[in-house]
Amino acid sequence: MRKPQSAAEAFEERIEKQMAEGQDLNENAVRKEEKARLHEDIDEHLKAREHRMAFAAHQRNTNQLWDLITAAVESGFVKYFKLEGQDAKKIRGRSNVRIFKEEGKTKTGRDSKQDEQDNDEQ
Repeated sequence: MRKPQSAAEAFEERIEKQMAEGQDLNENAVRKEEKARLHEDIDEHLKAREHRMAFAAHQRNTNQLWDLITAAVESGFVKYFKLEGQDAKKIRGRSNVRIFKEEGKTKTGRDSKQDEQDNDEQ
């Protein structure tokens, strides 16, 4: 059996495995229970970072805040799936939040500075 490449795939495989092992299981109930367990693990790691997140928010440091949130979620997934060693290392850092602001190009591909110059000439 191959290892899933994403947490979503791993979660679905976990649900399928539980459904195959159990008799008369309600898939929706199993799914809700597993999501609750995952959220408990994530919440535990969010709680451990609570003060650092509050400090980042106080400093208006959104990059640090997002880094702390994503690290907590990653750690929650590592705990939930009981990942160790290389498998745990692979999941960490995958959800780095990168916000890009593209400047200088409009939807038509023209340079926005050129647009400003065109407007000034009129």
